[in-house]
Amino acid sequence: MKTMYGMVAAAVGGAALTAAVGAAAQGNYFPPAQVYGAPTSPHYQPYMIDALQALHHAKGMLNSAQLDKGGHRIRAMAAVDQAIAETQAGIDYANTH
Repeated sequence: MKTMYGMVAAAVGGAALTAAVGAAAQGNYFPPAQVYGAPTSPHYQPYMIDALQALHHAKGMLNSAQLDKGGHRIRAMAAVDQAIAETQAGIDYANTH
């Protein structure tokens, strides 16, 4: 039973990934912020905002992971924190220039 579930989950996940990669390769990727009618201000940065949200999600997933993985999980969390800070700094810079 678990094997069949795993095979179905892998097939569905693979198909979704293939579709997303194909759409991005064709230039059809629209970040969620754009799809749902977000503001069109010249300072609005949908890709940076989406990246920031993804980084926060990654931080949460790393925080929830069990064990330290030989120190790699902690270093990954530090790298994600740095990426969050840099992404936010980029957003802030663009908003003032």
